[in-house]
Amino acid sequence: MPETIIAFDLYGTLLSTESIATELANLYGNEKAKTLAARARTLQLEYTWRSNSMNRYQSFSNVTRWSFRQATAELGLDLGPAEEERVMKAYNGLDTFPDADAGLGILATKKEAESVSAYVFSNGDPSMLASSMSTCPALANASSVLPAAKVISVEPLRVFKPHPSVYDYLVGVAGKKDSPGDVWLVSSNPFDVCGAVAAGLRSAWVDRAGRGWLDGLANGTGNNPTMVFQADAAPKHRHVRLHHHRHVRLTTTATSVTWRALEIYQHQQQSTEHQHQARTRIMCGIHAAISQNVPSPISGTLEANLRCRGPDHLGSLTISLLDNDGHLCVALTSTVLALRGNHTTAQPLLDQDSGSALCWNGEAWRIHGQPVTGNDGEFVLSKLVAASSHSQEAILNTLRAIEGPFAFVFVDKRNKILYYGRDRLGRRSLLVKLESPFQLSSISDASTTGWLEVEADGCYSISLTSNSFLSTVEPSRHDWDNNAELISALGIFNATVPKGLDRLTENAEAVGTLKNHLLQSLQYRVQGIPVPPGVNEPQVSVAVLFSGGLDCTVLARLTHELLPKDDQIDLLNVAFENPRIAAQHKDLDPEKLFELCPDRMTGRQSFAELIKSCPERTWRFVAVNVPYNDTTFHRNTVVSLIYPHNTEMDLSIAFALYFAARGQGLAQTSIDAEPVPYSTEARVLLSGLGADELFGGYSRHGIAFERKGYEGLIEELRLDVGRLGKRNLGRDDRAMSHWGREVRFPFLDERLVKWAIELPVWQKCDFGNDADGEKGVEAAKRILRLLARDLGLQAVSMAKKRAIQFGARTAKMESGRTKGTTLIGA
Repeated sequence: MPETIIAFDLYGTLLSTESIATELANLYGNEKAKTLAARARTLQLEYTWRSNSMNRYQSFSNVTRWSFRQATAELGLDLGPAEEERVMKAYNGLDTFPDADAGLGILATKKEAESVSAYVFSNGDPSMLASSMSTCPALANASSVLPAAKVISVEPLRVFKPHPSVYDYLVGVAGKKDSPGDVWLVSSNPFDVCGAVAAGLRSAWVDRAGRGWLDGLANGTGNNPTMVFQADAAPKHRHVRLHHHRHVRLTTTATSVTWRALEIYQHQQQSTEHQHQARTRIMCGIHAAISQNVPSPISGTLEANLRCRGPDHLGSLTISLLDNDGHLCVALTSTVLALRGNHTTAQPLLDQDSGSALCWNGEAWRIHGQPVTGNDGEFVLSKLVAASSHSQEAILNTLRAIEGPFAFVFVDKRNKILYYGRDRLGRRSLLVKLESPFQLSSISDASTTGWLEVEADGCYSISLTSNSFLSTVEPSRHDWDNNAELISALGIFNATVPKGLDRLTENAEAVGTLKNHLLQSLQYRVQGIPVPPGVNEPQVSVAVLFSGGLDCTVLARLTHELLPKDDQIDLLNVAFENPRIAAQHKDLDPEKLFELCPDRMTGRQSFAELIKSCPERTWRFVAVNVPYNDTTFHRNTVVSLIYPHNTEMDLSIAFALYFAARGQGLAQTSIDAEPVPYSTEARVLLSGLGADELFGGYSRHGIAFERKGYEGLIEELRLDVGRLGKRNLGRDDRAMSHWGREVRFPFLDERLVKWAIELPVWQKCDFGNDADGEKGVEAAKRILRLLARDLGLQAVSMAKKRAIQFGARTAKMESGRTKGTTLIGA
C-alpha cells in the first residue's frame, strides 16, 4: 500500500500561539497579555502575505520580532531588547494542544499508522523549528514520528505559505510528485489549507474557534478543505470533536484531530491499487473526451470527483485514430472502487490485440442468462471485442444480454465506433456534453454547463471519424429491445382487470415467489463482498439505507438469511436539524430534536423488531445526525454532485442520501446501549427504491383506484414502471458514490422487475378488498406487507409510506412555502 503523507502545520495547529500569553503576562499583566498575543499573531501572518506580494522575503524569525514590536507599540507598551529576547525565547517554546499530544502518540504506536509518514511543514525558519522541536516536551517525545529530516521549512524557497511553490516543494520532499493526492496538510490556518487544495493536495482544517468554515474566497473558487474538524482552542481543554458531529465530544485519549483525519482518509479516500483481495468488483468513475489532433485533458475538478467515486485506482489512456480528414484522439479516464473478482483491475480496460478499450462502471451479474464470475469488466470487454469482429448488431446484442446496473464507454477501434450508455433501468450515472470537445462522464464539472443525463432508453454510438466532430455531435440510438410493448425493455405489463377475486393472504403463491426473487437478487448483491483496502478484519460488509419503513426493513431481514452469522449489518438512519422545526422547539435539547424526526422514530421501532426477530445477528443502528451548519457547509458540494438536476426537491432528497451514505453517526447494537461515535466500514449500501413503483406503494396509486378502478390503477402502475429508467437514479448514484461506496437496488433486479410487471395487479396491491385487509394489512404494497409478516416483522408490515425528504426533514428547511419544483437558488 503506497505511503500516505500527513504534513502538520506547526504554529496554531500543533503549537498554540496563544500559550505565549503566560510570558507576556509576566511582562505586561494578564489583562493585556491575550490582546497582545492575538494582535502579534495577526500582524505576523499579514507580514508573510505582504512579503510574498512584494517579493521581499525576510526570515520568519524577523517577521515574528517585528510583529511584536508593532503590537506593543500599538498598545503603548515598552519592548526593550531584554524583553524582546524573553518573548522570542517563549515563542520558540510554545505549548502543544492536547489533541496534538494524543495524535502524535497514536501515530507512534498504532499498527495502522505503519503506512503513514508524518512531517512538520512550516513557515518557521530552521533555527526556530529546531528550537521548538527540542524544547517542547510533546514534540521532543515524538522524535520517532517527526525526526529532524521530516521537519520542513519553506525558507529555501524564500516565500511563505500559501505560495503555490511551497506545496510543490513539500510534495517533492515527500517523494509524491506523481501522486500529490496522497499528501494531506493538517492546519488551523484557512489560507494554508486552501493553498494546499489549490496545489492538488488534500487538506484537513482544524477549526479551533468553533465557528465552522466561513471562508468566502475558498467557497467562491472551490478550494475548500477536504475535511473540517472542530477542536477546542485552549490547551487546558482536553477535548476534540469532529465537525461532522457538532454535539458529540470525544476525549483526546480516545481520538484526536490527527487520528480522525487518518481514519477517515483510510476509509474513504484510498487512491491505490490493492492486489490481494479475495474477490473484487469494479464500481468506477468514468470519463471520455474526443478531440482533434491532441488529447483533451480532464479538468482537475472532474478528476477529483472521479477519485471520490473510485478511490482504489486512477488510470487513463488515449486512443488515436487516423483517417483522410485528420487525427482523432479519444482520452479515457477511470477510477476504481474494487468490489468483485480476485484482483483490482486497472481501468480503462485495454484489449492489446484489437486496441479497443472499455470504461466500465457497474455490475454484470449475468450475460446471456449465465452468472459472471471473477472480474466482470474484463469479461464484458472480451465479449465486446469478440463481437466487434462480426457486426455492430453483435456488439449491441452483447450489451442487451447484460443483466445488472451499469454505465459504460466502449471504443471499438477496429471499426472506429464509440458506444456508450446506461442499463435499461438507469441505475448508474452517465452524463454527456455534446459540444466540442465531446465528453462523457459519471459526474460533471458543475462550473461548466451543457451536461445532460444520458437517457436509459438504449445504447448510443458515434462514428469516430474526424468530420463527425466538426460541429455538435449527433449520436445514434439503438433500442434495448425492438418490441415497443415491453415496459422498461423487460416485460409486457399485465393489464388484466379482475372479475371478482379472493383476498391476497400470507399463504399466496405470489408472496413466496417474491421472497425467492428477493433472495436471489440479494445473493448477487451482498455475498462475496471483499475486504476493503486498509481494513484487516472487517465486521461489516453491507449497510442498509434505513428509514425503518417496509421496503428497507424487509431487505435487512432477508440479508440476515444470506450473510454469515458473525457478520454485522449496519442500519444507516439519517435525521436533519431543520430550522423551521427547531424554531417550534426552542427549549428542546438539540439531540432530542433529531429523535423527533419521523424516520428516526420508525427507524428505532424497526431496529427493535429486527433484534427481536433475529436475536443472533448483531444489528448496528447508526443515528446519522446532521446539524444545520453541516447541511449548509456541504450544500455547494451536493448541488455540484446532482447537476444537471437543479430543483429544491432534487436537493432535499440528495441531502438525505448524501449524508446517509457518508455513514458517520452514533451507533448502538442494542436498544439500551450507550451511543458511540462510529463510521461504517461497509462499501455496499442497500436501497429499497423501486418497491413503490412495482407494487403500488404511492398514495397516487390508491387515488387512481378510487377514481377509475383497476383500469386507472393499472395505467398508473404502467406509467411508473415505464418511468423507472427515466427516474433520478443517476442523481442518487452521484450523491451517494461520492463517499466511495456503491448503492445497490435489490428490488430493481431485472428478473424481479419482469416478474412483477407480469404479475396480475391484484396480487401486488389489493385495493379491490377493504382497507383492513388480511389481519389489518393495508392494500398498498400488500404483497410486500404480507412477506414482512411472514418474516416476523408484524409492526413493519403496518408501516406507512413516507417520502425521504419529509421523513428525514430535509424538505423546506428555510421556508415552508418553497415548492419542490423551485430551481435551486431561484
